[in-house]
Amino acid sequence: MEYDNTLKSLVRVVQATSFQQELHLLSENKNTPQVLRTAKFKSPLKDLDVWVDDFDLLRLNGRLAHSRGSFDSRFPMILPADHHLSKLIANSVHHQTLHSGPTQLLATIRQRFWPLRGRDLARRTVHHCMTCFRFRPPASNQFMAPLPTNRVTVAKVFETTGLDYCGPFFVRPLAGRGASVKVWVAVYVCFVVKAVVLDIVAGLSTESCVNSLRRFVSRVGRVRTIHCDNSTTFVGAFREIKEMRQVLVDQLSNTAWTTECLERGIEFQFIPPRAPHFGGLWEAAVEAFKRLFLKTIGAAPHHYDDKRTAVAQAECIMNSRPLTPLSNDPQDISVLTPGHFLLGESIYCLPEPDLSEVPTNRLNHFQATQRSVTDLWKRWSKEYIGLLHQRPAKWRKTPTEFRVGTMVLVKKDDVPSKQWPLGRVVAVYPGSDNIVRVVDVRTQLGVRRRSTSELCVLPIDVNQESSNQCSNTSSS
Repeated sequence: MEYDNTLKSLVRVVQATSFQQELHLLSENKNTPQVLRTAKFKSPLKDLDVWVDDFDLLRLNGRLAHSRGSFDSRFPMILPADHHLSKLIANSVHHQTLHSGPTQLLATIRQRFWPLRGRDLARRTVHHCMTCFRFRPPASNQFMAPLPTNRVTVAKVFETTGLDYCGPFFVRPLAGRGASVKVWVAVYVCFVVKAVVLDIVAGLSTESCVNSLRRFVSRVGRVRTIHCDNSTTFVGAFREIKEMRQVLVDQLSNTAWTTECLERGIEFQFIPPRAPHFGGLWEAAVEAFKRLFLKTIGAAPHHYDDKRTAVAQAECIMNSRPLTPLSNDPQDISVLTPGHFLLGESIYCLPEPDLSEVPTNRLNHFQATQRSVTDLWKRWSKEYIGLLHQRPAKWRKTPTEFRVGTMVLVKKDDVPSKQWPLGRVVAVYPGSDNIVRVVDVRTQLGVRRRSTSELCVLPIDVNQESSNQCSNTSSS
């Protein structure tokens, strides 16, 4: 009884503070709820049938007045929407009902209280509950960044390339009954025109990756930058190429020869760990190749010659995919494909100079070839680049705020969400649009660099945390 009377006293004080004008108006008009609808001030109770009981408590007079329930269930006490007491009552009921969901939580609260905007209060309570958050942590969403410069700038084909492996695939020897061996397919994707080069790799070792890079450069010419994930194969290849460049710097005395060799070096740029969406360009190419390859030859072991032929055919088909949709004109059957940029031009040249304004009859054969290449790049700029403006719906959400000191859960695929390790953000790396998409997180295992999509921000109230720190400091 003492606990019940204390709780009613607290509700009475809160109502007197939050609904002062409403209580005064009801006391003057003898509990007539219609006066709130015609009041000159804007009241949140104008759509409710309310009255004041003998203990000066504001209660709801709903449609259950003649039910057989308790007095509080028939006439629940009104609670303001965002008051601290409403949050405390909701948290208490949430723990008493063993962390129930928003619907059950609101139904339980309404057995005695009627909180304004109760659905929002119930959802907010469940969302900020640490135990409920650990069982179903929502992933962080960030706004999609603008496309990098090397995706929308005219450049030589494969000057900037994305690299990824897919497989393994099984091949049989050309003769005899030897056991099947595993091979992988290296997928090289041009950042500018999405042209594809496929190369069969014998293994995942660093030597196999370097040999594949040598074959790739022999086919397409000089490559300046390769973007890839943090696979040990690619990291090892990067180290070996870096060591070879360092040998040239240390041993060669001819400055001109050293400069030429270094210019032919390849710069590796790695995406953050466990962030495949950072490499969506080559991930889409891998998916397209697998679909074509498995439909053509299947997953059963075949001879190496058959595998190589199927890979070459898949590469041809992928380079014939249209970059821009067909025109509505029935007479226009031409379409811009990556194959247009792979044939009919020197492997080291760019479309220079611009001959688009010169009449065709004044051009020689070489200039006419350059003019056709210039027309291709202009069509690429007008038709294909315009399609890259729109962002998908899932990347247009309100960005999650990350700053140094934010507590997060680090996703792990092999354990339940309840066992995901806790971490604290120690460094942030904002992009050109000042949105953080990569952070450094300190966990029990040390500092790891992670994408924000792999982190779940804990629902900790910053103001409450700072007040707790201040109270701890003052007490100490």
